[in-house]
Amino acid sequence: MAPRKTGEPTAAAAKKALKKEWEDRLRATQWAVDPTFKHASDVDTITKTRAMSMGTPKLSQLELGTLRYEQRPSRQGQNRPMHLYNYAAVLTLIEARVPFLGPPKEPKAVPRDDHLHPKDPPLIDHEYIPPPDVHPADPAPEDIIWEGENIDVPNLLLEDAMLLYCLNKEDLAHLTRKSKWLDLKTVAVLALRVHGGLRRHNEIVVARRKETRQFVEDELQRTKFKSEGQPSGHYSKYLEKVLDERPDEYYLPEECREFNPMKYKGSWGRQVKQFVPLRRVSGDEFTNDCDWYHYQVRYLDEERDMVV
Repeated sequence: MAPRKTGEPTAAAAKKALKKEWEDRLRATQWAVDPTFKHASDVDTITKTRAMSMGTPKLSQLELGTLRYEQRPSRQGQNRPMHLYNYAAVLTLIEARVPFLGPPKEPKAVPRDDHLHPKDPPLIDHEYIPPPDVHPADPAPEDIIWEGENIDVPNLLLEDAMLLYCLNKEDLAHLTRKSKWLDLKTVAVLALRVHGGLRRHNEIVVARRKETRQFVEDELQRTKFKSEGQPSGHYSKYLEKVLDERPDEYYLPEECREFNPMKYKGSWGRQVKQFVPLRRVSGDEFTNDCDWYHYQVRYLDEERDMVV
């Protein structure tokens, strides 16, 4: 090996110098936060959590601080707005640091186990045969809307399946023996079997909504309105995280949206309802008006959500 010339930097020193140069550039180009900034409508956006997980090594707060972001209300409340970044700009930033930090390292292969890629595939059972004593107003199985009313993820954890479909742990035992992930439609079908059909299932969900709304009202009185705006309960920590990384949006299955009033009103009775925690938000200090929401996002509509 040839001897190093006097004054020639070592590889480690050169690497350190490049890293410092990169960090100096980042500090000089930090974005001055503008709460009114909005991305163009055709821009692909991603959440801060996802942006910081990109690249190997992952992007730092200093690196991400050079990019503009749009603020939107978060499911965690108005005090914690969601930050949405331009996806293409994040990729450009990752490429820009290569001359200073070197090519990205190959990430270690880690087996995925989430609601999109379950390690153990869930049991699938979508066959629904109405019980003999089903309510005469129940639609035919092929006309039932199985898509999630509030939560649309393909696979659920036990805690969320019990909450959404008003089921007991014992009802789901045969599903959890197969996998910790429970197929959403399979759970919806099971709920109708257990509850005696669609209408009776929806009656159970609506009754729980009414009980929960009264509970929230009682809590507001007990806490002298300090609990205003807080949900009556929570999803699993896993589902909370999944939802928090999504931009807030009004969600209803396509057939139940309001662009076709005649169609969507007729569709409400065919939807398998889901129970989610409720929260109340007051209007202003001069009136007694208030709004109710399904957890953090979807508005609770009396005609759609509180009748069967």
